[in-house]
Amino acid sequence: MNLLKLFSHDLRCGLRRKRYLLMTPIFALACVPFFGIAMETPGITWMDWVFHLFAGAVPPVVDHLPLGFLAIMGGALLVNLDYLLNDLTASGQQVLIRCGSRREWFLSKCLWNLVSCGVYFAGVLLVATVFCLVTGGEAALTNTPAALNWKFPFTPVRPLSAGQCLLIGIILPYLTMAALSAVQMTLCLFCKPVLAFLGCSGALLVSLYFNAGWIPGSGAILIRTSLFGGAVEPGTAILVDLALLLGSVVAGTIRFRKQNILSAEE
Repeated sequence: MNLLKLFSHDLRCGLRRKRYLLMTPIFALACVPFFGIAMETPGITWMDWVFHLFAGAVPPVVDHLPLGFLAIMGGALLVNLDYLLNDLTASGQQVLIRCGSRREWFLSKCLWNLVSCGVYFAGVLLVATVFCLVTGGEAALTNTPAALNWKFPFTPVRPLSAGQCLLIGIILPYLTMAALSAVQMTLCLFCKPVLAFLGCSGALLVSLYFNAGWIPGSGAILIRTSLFGGAVEPGTAILVDLALLLGSVVAGTIRFRKQNILSAEE
């Protein structure tokens, strides 16, 4: 069994799970605070809705944690938390035996993680699209400064090009989500899943309290980017996310080669 067939198995078994749909109400609740602003502000665009969901917060974060942002990012970790270990205790163990290659089996899980985060992220964007249509917003890839000024009155929010909006509103949040999820999946080979989840969730909280691009999670906080006068350079955030992805693949592959599969079932 080659990598392509392993990947096909993971797509079939790992994506047909109801938990993706169960996260939809969370996405909708995260959109609710922006509803009134969208109705009152002329020229609101689809990208403004995306910016609202991934704006995050400016430091110091004391009593105004961005709960919608945390729910969306943390939800991705929760959705992807247990698939690798659950698959080991189900048909995945037979697939692993037939495959004969632990490296390819784990690499397939890494590819699945990227797709799973993509499906989850697409769900977030779909809900944002629904809210945009309901409020009469424009299907534009540019932002409206007034849309974030109500939330960050002391931050210089300026109009960005479509490319800049896609970079900080789509590419960076997805890469950050995928990187944290990959780290979590690899950590599950070293410790209990709940500890892996708490560790990656803790990284998200740390990224909110400290304004630095090298902290995992910072890439998804668009209001912290240098495009809005923040300390997070998009290029640095991308490098951090790619390093986390690559490091997770390497560390996970090495660990899984020596993993006692029977202990993983406990």
